[in-house]
Parts: sequence; structure tokens; C-alpha cells
Amino acid sequence: AEVLSLEEVMDALHLGAVDPNSLDDELYSELGDCGIPGLTVFTTAGGDCSNLSVDTIFSFERKSKVFFVKNSKSTVSIAGSGFSFRNPVHFNSLSDPESRDMYH
Repeated sequence: AEVLSLEEVMDALHLGAVDPNSLDDELYSELGDCGIPGLTVFTTAGGDCSNLSVDTIFSFERKSKVFFVKNSKSTVSIAGSGFSFRNPVHFNSLSDPESRDMYH
């Protein structure tokens, strides 16, 4: 699906991502805003603004904080109930994990 606005990204995507600049130099490329003011798009090799994948990372700033979100959704469905909810949150550090994080 095509991304039409920054608000759409903020409303639809809730999976946090690592800052692509902290990863290997050649893993992600910055594509700029892809025509959407306030958004920065990062993609793996070979991607472009018309060919985004689940590996695409979006970055935006809100209230003086920079957010990174992954271009994917995770939904948990309860079999036989019709009930579902989006991915549960966790507070483990992706960039600085510690063994104590697995207990919380």
C-alpha cells in the first residue's frame, strides 16, 4: 500500500525500529521524504520510494523526539473468538540489551 501522509504512518505503524544510521553502513539507504513532508524513509539495498517492504524504516519527529518505526504490523488473533489486538509492547532496549530485560 502506498503511504500518503505522515499521519497515516503514525496511526498505522506501531513497531519500533533501530535507527538505521546505527547499523552497518551498507545495510540501509536513506531515500529522503519520498514526497511526504516530515518523514524520512530508509530502505534496504535496491529499494526506492515506489517499492517499500517490511524492512523499510520510517523516521519522524514529534515533540522534539525522533521516532523510528518499521513498515509492518503485528496482530494477535484469538482463535474462534473474532477478537484481535495489535502487537503487545515491550520495553527492552534494541540497541543496548541486557539480560535483566528478559525478566520483564
